This record gives sequence, structure tokens and C-alpha cells, in this order.
Amino acid sequence: MEFSFKAYDEDCVIVGMKGSGKSYLANEILRGLTQVNVIVYDFNYQFHDSRSVVLHNIDEVFKLYDSTQGVKHIIFQPFNKSEETFTRYCDEIFKRSNIVAMIDETHIYVSKQKILKAYNNLILSGRPRGISVISISSRPRNLPNNALTN
Repeated sequence: MEFSFKAYDEDCVIVGMKGSGKSYLANEILRGLTQVNVIVYDFNYQFHDSRSVVLHNIDEVFKLYDSTQGVKHIIFQPFNKSEETFTRYCDEIFKRSNIVAMIDETHIYVSKQKILKAYNNLILSGRPRGISVISISSRPRNLPNNALTN
């Protein structure tokens, strides 16, 4: 599969109906990002990659990220799926650079009517910091315009 994506310089949105292969495509993209730091927000526990570490606690995610050298693939499968946890994930990503944030089920936390400041920061101000966002949703109509057009 040919896919052109400039990590740390572009954002991407993956949309489609339930069961259309969004998670499969996202997993393939994750596997292809071999020399890129990635932290996945895996809402439905559908991501897997032999090079990735799977964690369930947000403190552990960023402790591991900050304490290890080299390229990191971390899959965050939160037990606590609150808006507060998602906001913290976005805030912690924004504090760092040269990282790709893959966010599954983005529409659960943001919409055209409700866009979280932390997510908005990633979308609008992340690229100059070397942050790329890959948003995944089965409800593209509900996603904020800046996620679709930026």
C-alpha cells in the first residue's frame, strides 16, 4: 500500500463507517512509522504492533516516553476513558516534540459544538513543534472543521 505521510509535519484524518477497516488502516500506518515516535490513544483496544509497548495508565505512558532513548511506539489503552484523561493525553503530547499522536474514536471527545482546547492546540499549533495528529473517527460530520481542514 502506498501512503505518503510526512511525520512531524502533517496531520491526517481517517474516516469511514463502522467495520470499514479504519483500525486496520491505522495499524498498518503505525507499523510503517518505523523511525517515528508514536503514542496511540486506543479507545477500543484495537491497536497492536510487535514494536509497541501497551500501557493503561497515563502516568506510566509519559514516564516511559521520557525515560527511554530511541524511537518509541506506545499504545495507551486507558481504563479511565474520561474527558479528563483525554485532555491530559493531549496536553502531555503538546509538551513534547517530534511525535505522532494517533487518536482513535476522536468524535467521542470533540465535535463541531465542543472542541477541547487541548486537542485544538495539537491540531492548530502542533506542527511547528514537530507534532502530527492522526485522528480516527466513524463520524466525520461531527469532527471540528479545523481537524478536517488543517
